[in-house]
Amino acid sequence: MRRPLLIAAAASLTLALAACDFGGGGSDGPSQPTDNTPVSLSERITQLEASGQLPRLDRSTDLLGSDANANGVRDDIDTWIAGRALSAQRTKALTRAAKTAQAALTVNPADSSAVRAVARQGARDINCISTVFAGDTASNNGFELHKAIEKYTFNTKPRVLAYITFNKALSGAVLSLPSGDTCDE
Repeated sequence: MRRPLLIAAAASLTLALAACDFGGGGSDGPSQPTDNTPVSLSERITQLEASGQLPRLDRSTDLLGSDANANGVRDDIDTWIAGRALSAQRTKALTRAAKTAQAALTVNPADSSAVRAVARQGARDINCISTVFAGDTASNNGFELHKAIEKYTFNTKPRVLAYITFNKALSGAVLSLPSGDTCDE
């Protein structure tokens, strides 16, 4: 039992180190400052946003952020999805997933049926995304786009804490994976 755990730990450490940029001078990653002046994390994020390597995300303390068109999706996430230049069907599938992610932030954790309903919708969204993105290349991989939506939606401490609360409320629940066309709405 101990050997698989050590192998898993070694693999995780290897992946973590492989993801680090130790200043080897390669041009594949984000550019580093040319002088030796240290850059804070917030300054680096601002630089990456300005260069277009990261989307400009709402980092306000407001749990839901701005939603000017009241579609249930934060405006910055809507903008990011629109920037993918996808078909209407794919855009709709990703927007639905973003709406469900937002719902996870506000569902009452004491209402187990509401929590399960959000989780069931999330499963339907994933099934829909896997259907409409079937066979695509890495640049249009539905699974990766869905992961990005979650990452961008839960991008501040209050949002992460709300998502953890949602998942705690879901703990122990048994849900079925949907089948068939779940892209209807």
